[in-house]
Amino acid sequence: MWGVATSGVLMFNGISGEGVDALYPAKYGKVFFADLAVEKTDWCQAHPQNEGVFHYHSASPCLSARKADYELKTGAVDVDFKTQLMEAWAGSDREAIGIAKDGRPIMSPMYTSGSSQIAVDDCDVDICNGLEISGNYMYVSTFFHPYIMGCFGKGSAPELY
Repeated sequence: MWGVATSGVLMFNGISGEGVDALYPAKYGKVFFADLAVEKTDWCQAHPQNEGVFHYHSASPCLSARKADYELKTGAVDVDFKTQLMEAWAGSDREAIGIAKDGRPIMSPMYTSGSSQIAVDDCDVDICNGLEISGNYMYVSTFFHPYIMGCFGKGSAPELY
């Protein structure tokens, strides 16, 4: 458990019990059939682990301030995980969606800059999925692995030339 969402649901990182990306697993280690290793989730992209602990691996669509504007679907979702997240968070501004175990906020994956809506990019965050916002270090959920956090930071963010 890495943190707690504003909904009260626990937040895990993006690694499944099999040790691979929980939402886009690959054939790796003890995973021989990646399609069978995909975590089964509800519409909010939450599910219980083997011991029954209900949790998210991502910035759940149900945490978005826009969730009332976004049609909640029942049954099978006909879009993939990333598309569903991007549609649910489109039009929202940066907001706290949870708090990490180290006390730092976990922020939403989208923000507004001028008149543009921007998704946090992999070059925006450090190895822990964190960055400084207004002089304060915080974690930022993303649309890519590890989705919520990769470690407790500050993490390294070397300059690439």
